[in-house]
Amino acid sequence: MHGSRLHRRLLATLFALASAGPALAGSMLWNKKFDQEINWHRVSHLGTLLVATDTSLACLDPASGDPLWKRDDLPKVAEWDVEEIAGTPIVLVHLNQGTVQAKTMLRAVDLLSGKDLWQTEELRGVTVESFPVYDRNFVLMITMPAPAAKSKLDLAALELTTGKALWQAPFEEKVDLHVSEASGRFLVKYDLSGHQPPLYDGDSL
Repeated sequence: MHGSRLHRRLLATLFALASAGPALAGSMLWNKKFDQEINWHRVSHLGTLLVATDTSLACLDPASGDPLWKRDDLPKVAEWDVEEIAGTPIVLVHLNQGTVQAKTMLRAVDLLSGKDLWQTEELRGVTVESFPVYDRNFVLMITMPAPAAKSKLDLAALELTTGKALWQAPFEEKVDLHVSEASGRFLVKYDLSGHQPPLYDGDSL
């Protein structure tokens, strides 16, 4: 849990306060014990509860605490590497590995079933940001060669529903990056906060 790595139980008191009537305010709806410490948790836009540990990414029913799905093949996923696509059941999971010879992969996971909808091939670099472009049905994936405060970027457009690579292009000019508010004490995440999101005009980005 945020600020409390010693606990392995996810307590639903907050959910009781938020969703129950005055009679249940302050009471606990359920608690669930995990084998590993909980690194982070959050309520998805569909109302389910995402929970990440060092060994898995899981999704729970916040009303009962019952598991909806669990992915043991998605361990140690940082919160900033899980991005929901608003208005869809799709959640994008970035899998970054290494620093000097960094590699990344993007998986689209069905938030309701936990199954992969698609995944990219392994790409060089680390993920900076992903931006969905709904009217063109693609996700703009932005990566850089290695974590840095100033770097050239690589752009890749992936079809939102299939993950098919539509195009790739380098952004040759170096860009100033910023330390993400989600960064931990030992793991620094750089992103485009402070910059304007990409703009589209016809066929131009």
